[in-house]
Amino acid sequence: MIEIDGAQGEGGGQSLRSSLSLSALTGQPFKITGIRANRPTPGLANQHLLAVRASAKMCGAKLSGDYLGSTALSFTPGKIVGGEHAFDCGTAGSTALVLQTLLPPALFAPEPVTLRITGGTENLWAPTSFYLREVFQPLAKKFGASFDVQLEKVGWYPEGGGALAVSITPCVGLTSIELVERGTLKGVSGYSVCSGVPFSVAERQKTRVIKQCVELGIDKAKITALGLPSIGKGSEVFIRAEYEVGLAGFTALGARGKAAEKVAGEAMHLFKEFHASSACVDEHASDQLVLLAALAKGKTRLHIPLVTKHLETNAAVIKQFLSGAEIVLNEEVEVAGVGFCALG
Repeated sequence: MIEIDGAQGEGGGQSLRSSLSLSALTGQPFKITGIRANRPTPGLANQHLLAVRASAKMCGAKLSGDYLGSTALSFTPGKIVGGEHAFDCGTAGSTALVLQTLLPPALFAPEPVTLRITGGTENLWAPTSFYLREVFQPLAKKFGASFDVQLEKVGWYPEGGGALAVSITPCVGLTSIELVERGTLKGVSGYSVCSGVPFSVAERQKTRVIKQCVELGIDKAKITALGLPSIGKGSEVFIRAEYEVGLAGFTALGARGKAAEKVAGEAMHLFKEFHASSACVDEHASDQLVLLAALAKGKTRLHIPLVTKHLETNAAVIKQFLSGAEIVLNEEVEVAGVGFCALG
C-alpha cells in the first residue's frame, strides 16, 4: 500500500485529489495521513469528502476514514466504471476540484461518463467554471482528453447551489504536447458576470477591462457581460489570453464592498504580469496538466511563469504512483510520461 504524507508541499487538498485519481487509475491502494495539515481547519471538509466518496463510487473502492474532519484515509480501488453519476458537495465546495479528481480515471473508463456535480462553481483558490471551459478544457484536449463542461447554474460562496454538467469520452491513451514558445498574442476575450446585484456591476467590470486593454494597445478585446440567476450573490471577471501557441486565464471575484472596477483591475493585473513574461501557460494550468503529462506517451514540455507548491506537491505524489514518470520542475517543466493505457 502506498503511503502518502498529506502535510508535504502545500499541505492542502492537492495530495489527496491526485492520490485518489492515480489510485483509481492504477489499481494501487493508498493510505494518506496528515490530510490538509497546513490548513486552518485540518482534515476532510465537505468537498474533499465528496471527492473521496465520488472516486470510490467510480471505481468500487473500499474506504476507511471517510468522515468530516478525518486526517487519515485508506482507499483500496476496484475497477473503474462509466455511466451517469451525480454528486453534491452539500455546500459551496468547489465543483471544479471534484471534477479535477474524477476526470483522469473517467478518461480511461470502459464506457462514456456523464457527471453532474453541484456546489460552488466560482470559488476563491480553485478554478472557476469559466476557467475550466475556456482554458483547461482546450489545453487538456491537446493531450487527447475529450470532455465537455457546461455550466448549468452558477454557484457563489457561501450559498453554493451551482451545477456543472460534464460529459467525458474515454480514450485509449494520451499523447505528449509541447507548449514552450507561445508566439504573439492573437486575442483577449472573457466574461464579466454577476448574480443577485444590479447588471450594471457586470457592465462596469467589462468597461474597465476593455479600457485597460486599450491602454495596452489591445483594441479588440471581446468581453461578454452576463447576468446569471443564482441563489447567492457574486461577481467575477474572467480574462482569456490566446497566443499563437500559448493559452492562459485570469480570474478575479467580487466581494461585499469591493468596487466593480477593483475586480476588473485585479484580473487585468494578473493578465499583465503573465503577458510581460514569456510563459506559455499559466501556473494554474500547469498544476492540472502535469498529471495528464505523466500519463501521456512521450515527453511533454510546458513553459510556465513559476513553480508553485501545488505543482511540487502534485509531482511528488505522481512519482509515488507512477514510478516510471520523470518530472523536472523549472520554468520549463519537462515530463516523460509512462504511456498509460486503461487497465483490463
